[in-house]
Amino acid sequence: LVCMNLPEDIRWRVENIFVIGVIPGPDGPSGGQVNGILDRVIQDLLVAWTSGIFITKTPRHPYGRLFRCAIVPLVCDLPATRQMAGVVSHQSYHWCNFCSCTSADETLDAQRWTSMSQEKHRHCARQWRDATSEEERSELFSQNRVRWTSFLDLPYWDPTKFVLIDSMHCFYLGLLHRHLRLVWG
Repeated sequence: LVCMNLPEDIRWRVENIFVIGVIPGPDGPSGGQVNGILDRVIQDLLVAWTSGIFITKTPRHPYGRLFRCAIVPLVCDLPATRQMAGVVSHQSYHWCNFCSCTSADETLDAQRWTSMSQEKHRHCARQWRDATSEEERSELFSQNRVRWTSFLDLPYWDPTKFVLIDSMHCFYLGLLHRHLRLVWG
């Protein structure tokens, strides 16, 4: 975690980054198994958002101050992003977690794409969570392309807006460059 309230020149220093955990490889948890790892952190963040955390004394507030915390962007590589957000793989036939585009679609006209709303995403995720069997969950996931993720316990979290591709893969490793040149021509 990084505190976005810090000035940019010190925000990404090692001493200002809090590593919550590392998922060992080569293969991480599958599908909804990642929720077992996220649950404890999300529950702490839920308390920090709803009740807040009271710090008894700070340099500017000698009588203490109530702080609230939120996670807004989810920044991971593409496979981890899809898993954490509870959506299908980028290699799926329905490859986009923001709309209903499929790998067979050839249109780049965004006006013709059907967007996935936060409400629909949450509804489908709740259906998956409340399913009574793994078979039912599998069927719902194939149908809706969404599964429950612990991030949805946070009332403000919007999986249709808060999911980003990390800059290392997008810019430094040339994903954007490759996509613009080879995919779009």
